[in-house]
Amino acid sequence: MSRGPADQEPSVEFIVKADEDLYLEGSQRTIPRVRAGNQYSCLMKVQQTFNSLFRHYAKHHGLRKDDLVYYFTEQLQPDDTPASVHLLKNDEIIVRKKREEEKEAMDPMCSDETYFQNFSRLLSDTEHCDCSFVLSNEPDEEPISAHKAVLTARGEYFRAAFRKGGMRESSSSTIQIDNHVRPTVQRMLEFIYTNKVAGLSKCNANEILHTLRLAEEFLLPGLKSLCEREAKKQMNRENVVQMLFCSDKYDAEHLRCACMDFITANSEEVVSNPTFQNELKAMPHLFIPILETLAQAANNGGRPTKRLKVEKCPAAVSSK
Repeated sequence: MSRGPADQEPSVEFIVKADEDLYLEGSQRTIPRVRAGNQYSCLMKVQQTFNSLFRHYAKHHGLRKDDLVYYFTEQLQPDDTPASVHLLKNDEIIVRKKREEEKEAMDPMCSDETYFQNFSRLLSDTEHCDCSFVLSNEPDEEPISAHKAVLTARGEYFRAAFRKGGMRESSSSTIQIDNHVRPTVQRMLEFIYTNKVAGLSKCNANEILHTLRLAEEFLLPGLKSLCEREAKKQMNRENVVQMLFCSDKYDAEHLRCACMDFITANSEEVVSNPTFQNELKAMPHLFIPILETLAQAANNGGRPTKRLKVEKCPAAVSSK
């Protein structure tokens, strides 16, 4: 068989020598893998990067690649090659455990936690703000300040609102919010700036549903999903009808399915609950979808799959 140009590339044989005992360390045990002085023969193409050596040596000896560091005349980098460091036949490369200071040098200058903390501080930075949220139910209160760059980077609604020549917000730099209280808006901004809402799990069901509604209004699917997960944790016989209504009104499909599953699994307790009955009287348009779901479950024992259709009616979630 003929040999192509790649097969004719010269190789170099060398030794990887352990400068110290190498261990696989864990929280419960430390396992010795390679004894100091152990020599491991290697053969590499002269233009092959040492990254392949790093992977192979760690895998062969049951070690973590990122725990090791290699030296020839200088520390070897993943993109180095035998040719670039002038490695010759029978030369030795030294391997040892990476020191803590070396690990720190390779770590990001800013951890994820620090990064999000810095963005969280922007929420209270009024000096560099260039837009604001005005709450219609708080006409005498200070607007909530924000940064256009952050908002537009995080949300489709804000990109459209602040686009030059677009909506009125592009010139006024003010966003009017109706029928929402300040804590709800602050939760939305916390999510926009930090990708989480630290206190959401401590909110009651009504506060979570308000935040869900605001997330839908401002086209923030990530926040909406977060609210759906937290709402499911607080679901009970008293609030399942209200959650069911909100799930359809604000197109929260995961929450809707959870509501139907909850009603199906706890049908006797739910239907006989006075709060459930009163809620259903206030929202009679939900009666037929619930009845259909219970009938479906009784017939096939399966999870409800029909998409809930709710007629338009007054909102069930108060803004207060």
